[in-house]
Amino acid sequence: MLLPLISSRLALSAAAILGSFTLGACADSEAHPGQPSDTESAQPSAPVDPQANRFAPGGPISDAELAKYYIAMACEIDGQDVGTMTFDMWTEGAPITTRNFLRLADEGFYDGLTFHRILRDFMVQGGDPQGTGMGGSPHGKIQAEFSEEPERQHGYGVLSMARGGNDVNSASSQFFLCCDESQSVWGLDGKYASFGKLTSGVETLEKLANISVTRSATGENSRPTQSAKITTAKVIEGVAPTGETVERPEPEVDLGGEPRRVRIQQVLVGFKDMTRGVKATRTEEEARALAAKLKADVEGGADMSVLVREYSELPAQEEDEVPGDYRVLNRGVRDRAGERQQFDLLRKFQKRAEQIQADMSSAKIKRDEYQTAMKALQEEFNAAQVSLGAALTVPRAKLDSTLANAAFTMKVGEVIVLDHDAKKGSMGYRVVKRLE
Repeated sequence: MLLPLISSRLALSAAAILGSFTLGACADSEAHPGQPSDTESAQPSAPVDPQANRFAPGGPISDAELAKYYIAMACEIDGQDVGTMTFDMWTEGAPITTRNFLRLADEGFYDGLTFHRILRDFMVQGGDPQGTGMGGSPHGKIQAEFSEEPERQHGYGVLSMARGGNDVNSASSQFFLCCDESQSVWGLDGKYASFGKLTSGVETLEKLANISVTRSATGENSRPTQSAKITTAKVIEGVAPTGETVERPEPEVDLGGEPRRVRIQQVLVGFKDMTRGVKATRTEEEARALAAKLKADVEGGADMSVLVREYSELPAQEEDEVPGDYRVLNRGVRDRAGERQQFDLLRKFQKRAEQIQADMSSAKIKRDEYQTAMKALQEEFNAAQVSLGAALTVPRAKLDSTLANAAFTMKVGEVIVLDHDAKKGSMGYRVVKRLE
């Protein structure tokens, strides 16, 4: 293979647009046990005091007045208090769901119930009176209130309702708290009813999410090895406390003194017969000498970008402001913002492709019009990848080990030459400069 590392462009093909766009967490529970599942949400539990139903539909509190209340959820692990989480309710976008949750909490329904399902990089699920995923509310199911609007997007700290299988109107009492920013979480939009957001208590959520798990009855590694409970879930009139940064704390990663991320720029100097597809006609000795000269030129103030465009075997895009550059993440480090950008880009074009396919299926457009539209969409997608790619990062594991080791040990501004070593997958002579 010619490239010594992957391109910083999105590795998305036409099949990614035209094919099935699967978000493992959101399909039928039998096929994808990772979804937030409320298996038997219609099954009744213990009766509650009918006099406590001030939040019942048709009761004294109107939909507009729901916004006056928030939830304070005190939690414990193995009987030890681990703090309280507070939640602002998204009453305007999900009045049915918030009313249902406030009603159950106000009745004391959630007090003493467990968090029976934990997936560290996805969500923490609770609200089942049976503690098995099979129980539900005494008030039955509620109507789904799904949304893909930005203000109700799933993300870290978002409160949402679990539901059973393919029945969209099957949510009742079981809920989940998103405890990461990932494709599995983002893919819930439009498929699960988000209805609130954590405003304080990140430390509590993290303690719950970090509980070790074992295999559940369904074969999923999600059964907590410790007893995680809701001590109380109280409805409080007023404004939920704010001021805390609600995001997943960066995991502590031992990098041995290396930086979390670097940015490098390289010129790949190729030579004849280096590998298939190389256009260079120079000998290996000439390539070695040229690389040494380019290194000296850069150290003397030459513009690295000009040299990349003139000499590198790796093609540069005209749109690239800094050709041949790579933003690289060290082991265990993530770029959640970049991951989200890639996710949003793919989903945007996937939806457009699905609409074009639907238009052809319904005979709104002919097959030749379909093919023309799909070709234009693919070209637009490719251009969008190029535009987005300059700001994206790549994991260290995507680089060959020679380049990776050098990138994370170089000083900012330093220029080196990496020799050709086919046995290690280091192809050609590379002039590398660390930019950041």
